[in-house]
Amino acid sequence: MLRHAFVALFAAGVMLASVQSAPPAAASSTYPDVVMSDSPTMYWRLGESSGSVAFDQTSNHRNGAYLREPVLGVPGAIAGDTDTSVLFGHRTFMRWIPDFRYKGTFTVEAWVRPERAKGEQFFFSTGTYGFQLGLSQDPDGTRWIRVDTGNGHNWWGNWGIGYPYRLGHWLHIVVWYGPVAGAVFVNGQVMSGLPNIWGTPLLFAPGHPVVVGGERGNPHAWFAGEVDEVAVYTHGLPGDRVLAHYEAGIG
Repeated sequence: MLRHAFVALFAAGVMLASVQSAPPAAASSTYPDVVMSDSPTMYWRLGESSGSVAFDQTSNHRNGAYLREPVLGVPGAIAGDTDTSVLFGHRTFMRWIPDFRYKGTFTVEAWVRPERAKGEQFFFSTGTYGFQLGLSQDPDGTRWIRVDTGNGHNWWGNWGIGYPYRLGHWLHIVVWYGPVAGAVFVNGQVMSGLPNIWGTPLLFAPGHPVVVGGERGNPHAWFAGEVDEVAVYTHGLPGDRVLAHYEAGIG
């Protein structure tokens, strides 16, 4: 598939059976409690007010580094939570460099608040032929959730899922993908299925580090806005759990 060939996809039965009403969270549960109950392999709250380290909340301690001075301590996405977010802009980003390779089923989750419409802007990327998640806008103003998947050597799909996101408003975006199929969720609801007829996707590797706030290797695809609560899982997050996370986030 061509690098910029968008395909508008619609929910067509991929994992839809898993989208159920989420059980109510316990009154004492906080948003981090809900996320941690689903065993993320990395969870960056991005709540630092100073310094250069983005701390991983899991026991894996996969801490990232803030580079080129993004703005820390910006009001965050989670209702009733004083934990803050990070404002990314012109080529600022957070990076985690793994010392191992992961291919298989995965889920990437983030809260994002775009402040500027751009042709393409990625808030999560592991680089060319890896995995990328972002937003884009066509010259006519049509807006998309952007998902790119690959195996480390070739792109498998570069998808655009039509979604009229608004500038200055938080979005909860979750994508799971695996050797058979995947799905895209926005604000707790499934927006589209994602096909996979190619094999096992790459999430990250030493040569494909995780970048939050931009696209590795593309100086023009930086994200213009806030990013918060980035979680990565090495399993597919079911639809009822995606909804539970969203509901915990909005209170």
